[in-house]
Amino acid sequence: MREIRHARIYLTKPNRDFNDVCHLAGVDPQATRERLTKLIAEAPSPEELIDADSPRAKTFTAFGRTATFEEWSKNTGIAKNVLWNRIADPKWTPERAVTEPVRARSCFRRARSRSEMDA
Repeated sequence: MREIRHARIYLTKPNRDFNDVCHLAGVDPQATRERLTKLIAEAPSPEELIDADSPRAKTFTAFGRTATFEEWSKNTGIAKNVLWNRIADPKWTPERAVTEPVRARSCFRRARSRSEMDA
């Protein structure tokens, strides 16, 4: 939890390192900090993120329906860990997370044989 708090302070309190990183990335440090401050204020607290009894840790809402990850998994056929990863990714909406099929693994991502690993 200490790391989460330190990261939040680094991102929200003016400091030279953050400004340097923003300038190198070509973004305005003040605007970036303001946006991050707003997002962090809306995010769950570190305690909520860790607390297994937190309702946020067990449920999410899609199409106006709130259900546990287990219920969504049973209803959609998408594994709980896949749903969890999708919901944790800001690029995924809850609606997309429960409706987009899981892609099959690529045939190019095969395990290497022992002889290949020793080479």
